[in-house]
Amino acid sequence: MPIICILAAATLVALPAFAQSIVEFSNIEAGDVLDTAPSAFEIRFTHDVTLEQLQLKTDSDEVIDLLESGLPPPQAVFAIPLPELRDGDYMLSWRISGTGGDGAGEDIDFIVVGFHDHSEHDHSDHEH
Repeated sequence: MPIICILAAATLVALPAFAQSIVEFSNIEAGDVLDTAPSAFEIRFTHDVTLEQLQLKTDSDEVIDLLESGLPPPQAVFAIPLPELRDGDYMLSWRISGTGGDGAGEDIDFIVVGFHDHSEHDHSDHEH
């Protein structure tokens, strides 16, 4: 019996110090149908992580690198600006790594419906 305890203790010591981070919140989730597209993709993890990749694929197969201006520092909460999203099907793809070298990622497919382009209806010259 003591040999089993020693083996169990040795196994626990061998586990990496980094516990894989889990998504606690995301303002866009797989399968969402959004009446109003958010201005940013917000995601919160249980631990600080490095956001290595965040891309947006449109229904015309255009791929937009949302981190082209540089990687944000390691943190648990991210709010990355999105371009104006008109009606259509989209896929957000993200990839993270943690301090222990562990990585994770997800593809989030979603749809935007009910887009209204308010710039075409400028009523600033009308009296109210």
